[in-house]
Amino acid sequence: MYMANAKNKHSRKIHKSRNRFLSSRAKSPTQKIILIVIISAIITVFISLICSLFLNPEHNTKSKISQLATEYYEDYFYPNVFSGNKDMSEVLNRYTDTGLAKVSLRQLILSNSNLSEQDASQLQKYCDENTTFVQFFPTEPYDKTSYHTEFTYSCSF
Repeated sequence: MYMANAKNKHSRKIHKSRNRFLSSRAKSPTQKIILIVIISAIITVFISLICSLFLNPEHNTKSKISQLATEYYEDYFYPNVFSGNKDMSEVLNRYTDTGLAKVSLRQLILSNSNLSEQDASQLQKYCDENTTFVQFFPTEPYDKTSYHTEFTYSCSF
């Protein structure tokens, strides 16, 4: 009986110390509100950054122009201008430093039959199609994907 009573006292002590520990760890209503506000602010900032990236007209327009330039060079310009049995490295080597002639946004839009009317008007809304240019610089081994581009934007965002 003495042993059971001693064990019972010991478990009550542990239970009391556990309750004190848990009560000291419990958050007050003010702490909970502050924590909710901080978490909400972090989530709001994260969502606004994601939205600004995808809804940014400058980013979307430049991305679309880059895509048009790639399609223009690889699908239209290179196959049509450089078709034949010429040695491409000899022809394109001359343009490695100076680049090929600049291509206007107007030419990019007109050469792409897959471009929707909405995308074309969106590009024309932000950029002047006659003074926005892309220039292609061929690089070795002078195939249709060996080049880099430089853009001259005349856009208002």
